[in-house]
Amino acid sequence: VVTSVSVSPSNPSVGEVVTMTIGAEDSTDNVGTVSIQYIKPNGQPYTWACGIGQPSGACTMHESDTTAGQGPLAISGTYTFNQVTVSDEYGNQNSYGPVNLSVPDLVISSTPVPTPTATPTPTPTPTPTPTPTPTPAPAQDLDGPELLSFDVSPTTVELEGGQISVTIGAQDVSGVGNANVFWYNPAGHWAMIGCNFEGETCANTQVLGDGTWGFSGTYDASHIDLFDENGIARSYSVSGSWSQSNGDNGSHAFSIPDLTVE
Repeated sequence: VVTSVSVSPSNPSVGEVVTMTIGAEDSTDNVGTVSIQYIKPNGQPYTWACGIGQPSGACTMHESDTTAGQGPLAISGTYTFNQVTVSDEYGNQNSYGPVNLSVPDLVISSTPVPTPTATPTPTPTPTPTPTPTPTPAPAQDLDGPELLSFDVSPTTVELEGGQISVTIGAQDVSGVGNANVFWYNPAGHWAMIGCNFEGETCANTQVLGDGTWGFSGTYDASHIDLFDENGIARSYSVSGSWSQSNGDNGSHAFSIPDLTVE
């Protein structure tokens, strides 16, 4: 269950970090992942998540993803609180919406650019000012990131103390934000490895032995979710197809292997 939610400030200035902290507890098992979801000004949802890994505690979202004016908070306007979700180490979940929790919306205002003061030209005869050529507005980016490469190793690993490393390459005109890779564990719950992009590459290593990674057997591959810096997502399925937030879809040739944990 959720014990506390803190989101501050709710009216951040551009460049200011919004601190998002969620507390939770579980009477029988360890708390696994907690997440908070807002609906962005463009209507797209975005979810921040972090892990607790003990019966009770709290965690704070990474400040690189919660800075006003960049990344997932790059768009000015109102971000409407949608829900907080808490899962235990076995993937059992509870979600809490605005009816259950009092969590503020976020309002991010664009920073106006000051107009420079014109300096008078000391000439007796005024020179006509040429009409400036209007600069065309850039096309709106409604596509999720394009997957360029994917690697996971090893695909067979020991349960106790074993490690699985994931490396992903992707590109997007708005910049790539983060990625999540999903498998079904032997208990039928999600097992995920996530990473944040530096340029066009992200990498992370998962240590096995507890939580949703605490089971021996086969972890069946499911899909990869890629998010750009505006929160626009594209999902790459193990079946060889992809789909994205605006309804577009297509096919891909990337392989997402199953994992064997012994």
